[in-house]
Amino acid sequence: MNHLHLSSGAQDRAIAFYERYFGFKKISELGKTAVLKNDANFILGIDAETKRISNPFHFGFCFKTKKEVEMIYEKMKTEGLEFAQEIKDLSPRATNFYCLDPDGNKVEVGWYSAFFAILMMVFSVPVFGAMRPVCERTEA
Repeated sequence: MNHLHLSSGAQDRAIAFYERYFGFKKISELGKTAVLKNDANFILGIDAETKRISNPFHFGFCFKTKKEVEMIYEKMKTEGLEFAQEIKDLSPRATNFYCLDPDGNKVEVGWYSAFFAILMMVFSVPVFGAMRPVCERTEA
């Protein structure tokens, strides 16, 4: 696991909370998402939301290649797992899906070559996935 993604109706207050008490620093904004990291290089995404979302919480696993994401998706689908979002290409350099764990928690599984390459180059953030590093140049 390399990141946590939350939603907040008061994004500025949420950012201040995680910065003040847990050592996070805001490093970027991606649309409505504030991207923070701490000294352990853990990434925290906080979405600005104007309305309450029933269950915005999720955590994610990033893989080195798009093919790995496609393979785990097919395995989960074959085994009958439930999905919160089917697999989709977000861009030519990013693919993800969301499944539900046995307790109904949303789990993001993705390949984000461009996103993590930008974070590493611009902010010198070594980002590591649960299984393999994703900050190095990756192939589709």
